[in-house]
Amino acid sequence: MKRLLPLMLLAATLAAACSTVFRQPIVTLDTFRLESIGLRGGTLVARVHVENPNGYDLRTERLDYTIEVAESDTSDGVTWRQLAVGDFEEEVRVPANSAAYVEIPIDFSFSEMGGLIRPILDRGVIQYRVRGRVDVEDPVTRTVPYRHEGRVTLSGVR
Repeated sequence: MKRLLPLMLLAATLAAACSTVFRQPIVTLDTFRLESIGLRGGTLVARVHVENPNGYDLRTERLDYTIEVAESDTSDGVTWRQLAVGDFEEEVRVPANSAAYVEIPIDFSFSEMGGLIRPILDRGVIQYRVRGRVDVEDPVTRTVPYRHEGRVTLSGVR
């Protein structure tokens, strides 16, 4: 029995860890901020809100993203244009049943943005969609996809 006790404790611990249900974090874009601008482009900072609905802390050291903005909105539908694709490789911790903000710098060039600048400045609103994957480390490392659509004004979210 003494020999089986450590094995039984290990099995009980593993069973408890496996029974914890993982709920996907909720990732939304809060705001865009212009960090810097030059002759060829600049840097936007995307302030991303990450909500952790789990009863334990989540940690990541990597996420990737693709951000697209609406180039035009016609009766035929929305035409999307890629604004940025990249990786963010800094440690982020989101406490259990809580939320955190992450600021992600996004470099852009005017030549890549083409005709996007004028409509954004005219309307003052950016219709966007963001998608990507987060490598979440909880008891087990897993890759979690995320996707969100919304509108951001030049002063914040609508």
